[in-house]
This record gives sequence, structure tokens and C-alpha cells, in this order.
Amino acid sequence: MILIASGWLVGRLFRLSSTDWPAVLFEFPCRNLSIAAVIGITVLNRPELVRFAAALFLIQALMLLPLTWAIVKQRVAVRRETK
Repeated sequence: MILIASGWLVGRLFRLSSTDWPAVLFEFPCRNLSIAAVIGITVLNRPELVRFAAALFLIQALMLLPLTWAIVKQRVAVRRETK
């Protein structure tokens, strides 16, 4: 949850457009977990860290689904208003 919040904060801090900040929001957890998985397997030689990163990614993906649905719903509503 902290990674999701930090992605949202960075997007807002740099005043990204409404089409760009969701990408940063979703990218933060994925990037950090992939870095943790690569370091876990290559540097530390601990494959259980890769499993942990994968499990955490799935949990965060489930948390982001409602947010994704809300963003898509809002964009569809905006497109309908402009037509």
C-alpha cells in the first residue's frame, strides 16, 4: 500500500496530467517488486524472495483493480460528455 501511495504522491508532486499519473501509480509497485526479485535471485541467491515478490505483486494487483475500474469509468464519462 505504501508503494501505491508513493506512486500517487509522485504523480501529483510532478503535476502529471490526468492521463499520465495513473501510469506512475501502477508502475511504482511493479518496478520495486521486480528489482527486489532480481536482487533476490541473482545477488542473494534466494529464490524464496522471488516467490514473495510475486505474491505481493498479486495482492497489490487485486488492490489496484477497483482503482483501475474507477479511472476507466471516469474517462468513459468524460468522453461521453465531450461528444
